[in-house]
Amino acid sequence: MQSHIAQSMRWCKLRQKPASLRWLGIAVVWGALGCAEEKAPPDEALEYTLITFHAESTPEGAKVIWRGRELGKTPLSTELPIPRFTSTPPFFSFAFELDGYERENITASPLSGVISLSVHLRKAQGEGIEDMARGDGGASPGDGPESQQRDEVEQEGYYVEVHGRGCRIRDLREQEVRVKVKRECVITKMGVMLMGRHAFFPDLVITLVDPGGKTYELHRHSRANPFRHHVIDGAKGAKAIGVWKLIVSDENEGDDGVLDGWRLELWCRAP
Repeated sequence: MQSHIAQSMRWCKLRQKPASLRWLGIAVVWGALGCAEEKAPPDEALEYTLITFHAESTPEGAKVIWRGRELGKTPLSTELPIPRFTSTPPFFSFAFELDGYERENITASPLSGVISLSVHLRKAQGEGIEDMARGDGGASPGDGPESQQRDEVEQEGYYVEVHGRGCRIRDLREQEVRVKVKRECVITKMGVMLMGRHAFFPDLVITLVDPGGKTYELHRHSRANPFRHHVIDGAKGAKAIGVWKLIVSDENEGDDGVLDGWRLELWCRAP
């Protein structure tokens, strides 16, 4: 009898051991010794934080889906609750849906509490993206349809918007796409909108080159999503007219992507 009680006591001491063993011990000695049941500690409540979310699409009006629910239609700005993180920000998947266009899925991670997405939707049953890469059947500014240019007269001068076409982003390759600005003016402000996707942003280096050969670095091996709006510093006083080049380099193997399109935005004054 004493040995039986001693054995039961040893089982009860398993309460100090890992949960899997502790519950096994209680099940064995419950009838023999009547050890008090120890409730498992409640799960710690998840802490959440709010991030800012921006989404736009070309064309507008696409539904944005996150975790199975619709957030709204583009252009969209809202706040999203996500589990609080202490080190590397987590990645989240979003879908863009619009009747007559292919569904686009994008995975993104917050940067400084913000996720900003921009997609160029492709028509359903389309021919896909035409490769305009230099040295790969690429197009020069005079080949194929011209880039679309929109000029608006503002109170302080001109606003010039030029839409460029896209290209495939391939491993260990440099791709070049071009647009041509036809208006002769002097730049006061400049921005660039990039639309596309890539499996691993740190692979990329993206540079804009103006008609005079000056370069503006948009992205270099950063974890941030480069497919967004960029405000370009250092362009004030440059001439707008001529051919502008966007150079996209993927400097590592294993991940590729697509530049769906891009937009050059220029605020100008008369020369």
